Amino acid sequence: MSLSLTQKWLKQVLGPYPQKDQIYNDVDATLAAYPTLRPKNDVYTFNDGRAQLLLCVHGLIPITFRQATYNIPIALWLPLEYPRLPPLVYVVPTSDMLVKSSKNVDPSGECAFEYLDNWRRKSEGCNLRALIEVMQDTFSREPPVYAKPKSTAPSTPSTAIRAASPASGPLPHRPPPPLPSTSSQPATSHQQPPNLSAQSSPGASGSGSPPPKPAKIFSQAIPPISTSTSGNLSPIRPPPLPASPLRNQTPPIRPVFTLNQPGPPPPAPPPPPGPHVYQQHNRGNSIGSSISGSIASESMVNAFPTRYHSPTYATSTYSPQPPPPPPPTAYQQYSNSAAPLAAPAPTPIINVPTPPAPPAPRPNFLDEDDISTQVNEAPPSPNAPPRPINPELLRLHHDLHAKITVELSALSNALAGDNERLRATQGDLLAGEPAIRDEMARLEAVRSVCTTVGDRLQDVVARAEANMHHLKSKGDPEVDELVCSTAIVYNQLVDLIAEDKAIEDTMYHLHRALNSGRIDLERFIRTVRILAQEQFMKRALIEKISEGLPIGARFHVNGIADPHYNSLPATTTEMSVTITQVFIGNVVNTPALGQLEILQEQVILVDAHGFIAEMCPLAAPTPAALHYLHSMPASSIVRLPPTSFFSPTFIDLHLHAPQFLYLGTGLHLPLLIWLDEYAYRAEERLDSDPELARKACYGVALVYLRLAQRLAENGTGAVLAFGTINEDTNIILAEAFQAVGLRIFVGKLTMDQSSRPSYREPSTSASLVSARSFIRRCRGLVSAVPPPLRLVEPVLTPRFVPTCSDAVLRGLALISRGEKVKIQSHLAEAHDQIDYVRQSRGKSDIDIFHDAGILSPRAIFAHCTFLELPELGRLREAGSAVAHCPLSNAYFSTLPFCLREALDMGVKVGLGTDVAGGYQVDIMGAMRQAVITARMRNGMQTELVPGDAPFSVDWKETLYLATRGGAIALELNTGVLQPGAPWDAQRIDFFNGAGQGLGDMDFFDMPTMLTEAMVEKWWCLGNSHNRLNMWIQGRKIF
Repeated sequence: MSLSLTQKWLKQVLGPYPQKDQIYNDVDATLAAYPTLRPKNDVYTFNDGRAQLLLCVHGLIPITFRQATYNIPIALWLPLEYPRLPPLVYVVPTSDMLVKSSKNVDPSGECAFEYLDNWRRKSEGCNLRALIEVMQDTFSREPPVYAKPKSTAPSTPSTAIRAASPASGPLPHRPPPPLPSTSSQPATSHQQPPNLSAQSSPGASGSGSPPPKPAKIFSQAIPPISTSTSGNLSPIRPPPLPASPLRNQTPPIRPVFTLNQPGPPPPAPPPPPGPHVYQQHNRGNSIGSSISGSIASESMVNAFPTRYHSPTYATSTYSPQPPPPPPPTAYQQYSNSAAPLAAPAPTPIINVPTPPAPPAPRPNFLDEDDISTQVNEAPPSPNAPPRPINPELLRLHHDLHAKITVELSALSNALAGDNERLRATQGDLLAGEPAIRDEMARLEAVRSVCTTVGDRLQDVVARAEANMHHLKSKGDPEVDELVCSTAIVYNQLVDLIAEDKAIEDTMYHLHRALNSGRIDLERFIRTVRILAQEQFMKRALIEKISEGLPIGARFHVNGIADPHYNSLPATTTEMSVTITQVFIGNVVNTPALGQLEILQEQVILVDAHGFIAEMCPLAAPTPAALHYLHSMPASSIVRLPPTSFFSPTFIDLHLHAPQFLYLGTGLHLPLLIWLDEYAYRAEERLDSDPELARKACYGVALVYLRLAQRLAENGTGAVLAFGTINEDTNIILAEAFQAVGLRIFVGKLTMDQSSRPSYREPSTSASLVSARSFIRRCRGLVSAVPPPLRLVEPVLTPRFVPTCSDAVLRGLALISRGEKVKIQSHLAEAHDQIDYVRQSRGKSDIDIFHDAGILSPRAIFAHCTFLELPELGRLREAGSAVAHCPLSNAYFSTLPFCLREALDMGVKVGLGTDVAGGYQVDIMGAMRQAVITARMRNGMQTELVPGDAPFSVDWKETLYLATRGGAIALELNTGVLQPGAPWDAQRIDFFNGAGQGLGDMDFFDMPTMLTEAMVEKWWCLGNSHNRLNMWIQGRKIF
């Protein structure tokens, strides 16, 4: 079916509305139901000054009031959020109506109904037709408008005189000036009669009605009175009445006449309809008369346009136009006598027949600047001032200009509002891009973990199916094998549980014997003490054996040893893990870049493998949480004060473990010289004698153990470390961190070329063989440990391009893909390093890494200070990560890292201390230095600048980089405390037992709960004194 013009127009103007289809159906149905309504598109200005281009449905709606039908003018404005928000409803009174305020209509005409309130709360089912029906029902009981009272015109001369008084009648916008005179006598004073606008010319202001039909003209003698210098009153004979003007004659202006003017008297215009008054200024008396009948002919109306003369126009340079030749006229004589200062006597009405003539055309004030003079007006005097510009035309121009200015202003405000909305939308889109990229990276990491878990699950299923096939092939087992397990540990466990139950039954019967008096109290106490000691040892042994059982076996054992497990819900008893620890306290996370999450009073259940099994608010605990809160021993529950919190442990994404030996020295040298004199020498010293690593004094083990302890004290739970060339030394490093309980990605250095001949690998092939060997040895080191507790992982580590050939880089890339291990190196760190690579290789180090295949999601590059935006884009496309080390960059790089740009581009970034290029092992120092460096990139400007600084980062973003950012780079499920993640957490306290601040923290208003301001204060002032406990994979480090 074809659409009507209105329907097509509606579909065009509904573009800005999100729900355009629903609005179209609603409006179309309303217009069909109410033919007196029409749509339009106009600018709506809100109370706060905003302006929007909205759709408006306006017109009349019928109501029935006191058995009579009335039409009420209304306007319904549809906001852009329609139909979620209701329309803006107004009563729009016409010029002859007034608004009647009530509880539903305010004095401005805005309407409020209960239906609109319900619409705001729930918009489903609300529409315009229902709203209009509500309005009809409401207005039928109490109409919103009423008619204005009409004023009656004066009908008597006295009334006309009073109406002409300045105190009671309307006056012109400005009084007319005296007309020019050619004699020495003063000019006659003349004033525009009041109340003339109702029957003035069509161009007069405020006249909107068509001219009256021609009627018979009645005339009455009106003696104009003037004042002479002698004070005598002398009437002036009015000019004869002209005949009907020609058809094409231009409407005349009012003629000019003075006292004692020689020559024949000029013709006077016919008196306009309505009362006419000529005032005299002598004694304040005035004499006037009215013309019988209030209807004049159309020619008479057109002959008297409203003109106001101003002295300013008289001085203008506008040249007057000559008058047209006068046509023949028939004169109507006025009476030449009048009693001065006396009431006018009744004068007989004289009917003057007028020959038929076509009516004169109405003047068009928009086409002419002036109006032609009357046909029988004398030519203007050479000395007369020029005719002024038509004031009516100027007024129309002024009104038109004001209307256009208002509409343009409203349109400009609407466009400005749209522009601001678009800019805000653009800002939101640009700001959301990093979060989307971070979420994509997180999902990619989750996908990788899920893939790994899926592979392991497939292996487990395959082994289970193989075992089932093996058992089926063996046939039915013997009865003895069903009762007694083939594994010694299971038989021992069954015996221990049986003995524990026997002891428990024995003590129960001893208690009954004591109550019955069969044994005395002393014997009872002595026997029960012995049984209790034995039961304690058996239960401890049961717990110890249970920890070493495979996943799922421990819970089954506890179900035998602890009868209360049988009362748990089915979903709980079927769990394959055992809850061993319960933590209660606030949790602070940074789940996304720039977002800080404070979870008040959480219950965290941690299983035996160190994973968070469940987390819920203490105020609304789950059934499992409620069960463990009541059943767990007090020693297994950790509860924090209301102002303390748990936070994920930090991740150091770049650290040189052997350089901890000379931490804080040699920072005055350039990079390459510093490497030769300090770094290589220290690493060579630790590699020179493997037996030295076993010594307790000044040995590698002591250095690496102390490094791990220092990192734990400063909240670092995982580290990506550069080691040395020797495999044995790196194995000692791995053993030290596994013993302390920290996660470490150990990087055995690959250096098949070096500026120090004594510290390099023999050849490229030897480097690659050693790399593969280290991977096998490192994995074998933790092969006997359950997978969740394997905290050591090998990493391929080509030191940087100057120490690695192209061949060794290509070989390491192949090993990384084949063994699925990570790879780390330095990239674009210092100016001398970049120049050396370009001179020796002929291209940049990022090109060398790309050509070798090093750039990949498994690669982490430190520093990257000399990378430009296109090169950062290459890292993002490859999925590689950057270890940002702001402190060491300040010492060995002439440029800061483009942190803001990298984050906005979606590059994976974490923080590193770069020991010993940086002199701190505290990652909190790296967070603060990252913010300082980013702010310094804006220059030394400290005053408030409009908008966000282009290069700055805030403390929340660096806290994310130190936790979740590093975890994403290492593909770990840490960095955020949530169900399924390892319990890698640190406990942060602000107060000691006496209520005093810990470390550098001082509080003068004692807080009652954790706030964001307190977390920020810890970020700025916190240190190791505020860190009371730390856990890695559920294991307490300190």
